[in-house]
Amino acid sequence: FCLSRGLGDVYKRQVQLADGAGHTVRIVGTVDRVDAMPLEKRGKTYLRVVDYKTGGKEFKLKEVYYGLDCQMLLYLFALQKEGTEYFGKEIEPAGVLYLLADPAPETTTREKAARSVEYQLDGLVRDEQKVFDAMDADETGRYLPFGYRNGAPSPYQKDKRADIAKLNRIRLHLDDLVTRMGEQLYGCLLYTSPSPRDRQKSR
Repeated sequence: FCLSRGLGDVYKRQVQLADGAGHTVRIVGTVDRVDAMPLEKRGKTYLRVVDYKTGGKEFKLKEVYYGLDCQMLLYLFALQKEGTEYFGKEIEPAGVLYLLADPAPETTTREKAARSVEYQLDGLVRDEQKVFDAMDADETGRYLPFGYRNGAPSPYQKDKRADIAKLNRIRLHLDDLVTRMGEQLYGCLLYTSPSPRDRQKSR
């Protein structure tokens, strides 16, 4: 994973709503960075979406259920669906990463300062060994949102990995979520908070 693509407004999607009125919702977004791993023999390209953050960011998959923290995954699945024309190969999702691009300065020793800066990562990565090897061949844990224990991904950070079946379930959930949000917009039924714990209707 070393190829960075400036795709600009990569997330452009028009959703047809099943409300019988022919309504559509158009969603546009911009990706900070997309990395590609072409697999020539398989005719596929694995894509990873990276978002640069200047402050702390913790990825929690459970919040995606409520429509929170789903931006990066929407980008990834949009690329999976629409990216074949751009990359020339079938697209496979490899994951999403939040990268702390501007870590706060700290007092340190000369020895530590001589080492390369370690940036904080968080996110969700496809649970396949070839993906892990492409992102962190030496298994240092510096380039993945989880560490290693005894030469294997840490069993205590399973929430940072998802196999293709789970990624597909997330994609279908987000498709449904976007559709329902569009229907609520046209129906003038909006919630000031997406969480069911504190929903307030706004008309």
